[in-house]
Amino acid sequence: EARGVFFDYIEKRALSGDVRAYEPFLRSSVTKDEFWECINQNFHSNLAPYQKYGIAYMLVAKHLLLGDECGLGKTVELCAVLSRLKKKGRLKGFVICVPSDAAEQWQREIVRFTGMNAVVIDSHQPTLNKLFKGELFSETEMGYIDGIIIKHSLLAQKYAIAYLDKLHELFDFNVCVLDESSVVKNTKTNSFLNAKALMQDVEYLYLLNATAFELIIDDLYAQFVLLSDNLFRNKTWVEDRFCNIRLQKVWCKGGIQRTKREVVGYKNTELFRSRVKYFYLARTREELGYERNNSCSCELFDKTPPMNKGIKSMLGRWSEVCNCPSLCDFNTAYLTPDIVAPNDLRAFNLPMDAEHLPKLKGLYDLIGRKWEDVPKHTVIYCYHTEAQDKICGDLLDLYGDKGLKPAILSGSTKQQDRQIIVDAFNSGEINVLVTNICTSLNLSAGELCIFYSVVTNPSRLLQIASRINRDTSARVREYVVLAYRGEELSNILNAYKRSENKKKLLGDYADASTDILAVCKEASMKGD
Repeated sequence: EARGVFFDYIEKRALSGDVRAYEPFLRSSVTKDEFWECINQNFHSNLAPYQKYGIAYMLVAKHLLLGDECGLGKTVELCAVLSRLKKKGRLKGFVICVPSDAAEQWQREIVRFTGMNAVVIDSHQPTLNKLFKGELFSETEMGYIDGIIIKHSLLAQKYAIAYLDKLHELFDFNVCVLDESSVVKNTKTNSFLNAKALMQDVEYLYLLNATAFELIIDDLYAQFVLLSDNLFRNKTWVEDRFCNIRLQKVWCKGGIQRTKREVVGYKNTELFRSRVKYFYLARTREELGYERNNSCSCELFDKTPPMNKGIKSMLGRWSEVCNCPSLCDFNTAYLTPDIVAPNDLRAFNLPMDAEHLPKLKGLYDLIGRKWEDVPKHTVIYCYHTEAQDKICGDLLDLYGDKGLKPAILSGSTKQQDRQIIVDAFNSGEINVLVTNICTSLNLSAGELCIFYSVVTNPSRLLQIASRINRDTSARVREYVVLAYRGEELSNILNAYKRSENKKKLLGDYADASTDILAVCKEASMKGD
């Protein structure tokens, strides 16, 4: 009867159409007034109703994997939670573990939304030595620190647990956050073991990841183990009950034959979702009623004849980057008499122009068509640094007279320069950005996203696509995938299958990557 009365109350003031979404609050000790106080509180900014609901959910659930689609404001929601706890006097301190290239951005966002002081601790050995000796901060400085931001690279270190134990000893915190939580991979990695040590006895534990389930169920299982040891018995138990397993005999070193367990599908998905429902909150734009005006297309190209195997073996790892124009398409490479060393790339006569690279020519033609009438803010994802230089220079030569102003943003770009480049792109000073960075960029001014390097992981594809899809506006954003027929196209289709498996396990989670992969599949079936 009490549940019925509460549901009636929720229905009258519901923030979403699905009343069942509020069921976790019935299981907690929170009162009706406290619940709506959380919902209606304004945290330093004008929050959308779904964000207010997410904030209340996080405060009540305490241990949660927040998997909202990229661009819906997970960072803002977390900052609002910290602000709320601070206001109520329930925040001792917080520790946030983030990707290395996102640490400074997180620091800025925390100051912007909460006004609290967060200090970044890098993973360089001299800094860690000072931390271990207790010399990194004085007692006076510790009194002014509200939170600490550490990097994923620290979790990956084998002996990081000693430094994390020291952090527990020096800094009292009751909130721990792991951004891009799929970094733990599985329960045997250093990242998982160190994250578990960092999160021990923490009252509020939040994992942020729009792509919680990437390639195999190990990723998802490890994240839920961080949230609760009692949710599942063990990984074998999870596989037996929720996965379709194919046993395969494989030969190992020493002539030993072992049985490999491969996950080929999922079962009992409703039972799985009901088991994790109070630890997992994920929403998409479509679910929240926002229009997805994405225009997706795929252009396929034919490769030149296969490369000589002798050249491929001599080139070693460079043979894997055949889409890199500065190293060129190795399918057209051949040896020259003036060879001096097997690993000297200059010894190969590599044609470095679009005429010998169908996909590179297709990229330049595509830019020409899109820029023919009205210039579009364009993001080009290209993995290889050498290729970025080639593309940027060629585009400037070809279309500089049309007002094209390109720039490169790669992993080697200094942290202080990244925000300058991003601001310049969003303000219009730069209108073409060639990048290989997938996370922690807000390129909301982008109108056209071109995938020159093929992405075989649907989660990575979603992260890249969301760089220009960071708000809930209805303006049209266009995605174009450039791929060679054959191996590249088959990799994309395999990614589509993995994306479909994810939807079967966690629900009908339709995001930007779903649209793009579906278009690629359709293009392959038509033979376009």
